Amino acid sequence: IDILIEAYAYLRKEMGCKDAVLVIAGPDDGYLNEAKALADSLRVSDSLMFVGPLYGRDKLAAYVDSDLCVLPPRYETFPMALLEVYACSKPIVASSVGGLRELIMDGEAGLLFEAGNFKQLAEKILFLLNDGDKAVELGRKGRILVEEKYSIDKIVDELEELYMELLNAEPPSSI
Repeated sequence: IDILIEAYAYLRKEMGCKDAVLVIAGPDDGYLNEAKALADSLRVSDSLMFVGPLYGRDKLAAYVDSDLCVLPPRYETFPMALLEVYACSKPIVASSVGGLRELIMDGEAGLLFEAGNFKQLAEKILFLLNDGDKAVELGRKGRILVEEKYSIDKIVDELEELYMELLNAEPPSSI
């Protein structure tokens, strides 16, 4: 979250995007006070909201109301939030780490930035805020990706196939 707050401050102060509002949703994992102190020190507290964890319709409404979503982790495996963003046809900017690299396919279904590089993150955010057509295109491609690869029917079919392979597999030989 610190990288996102730094990118947001840079976006507003150095890149002239004064009307952007940042909403940070999710559990604070014990870092809320630090995040608020950072926002205060960078003088962006007045245009930043910490809303805590969101569930159900509130979470869906937050995705739908957003212009874009950011996943800024320094490490990641497979975040469910990414699929939720894609399902809402929203563009995403995420750290180029772990499974995010494969799921986002930079420039295809979202944009990637080097983990920890707040200036690069700010540039990607500004690009999408300024290019509505590209933002819509990325959101549309993310939605298609979810429908094609991660629908419930697709996941069930893959699990059934895996179970059948396991049932038909030769037992390992013992030594």
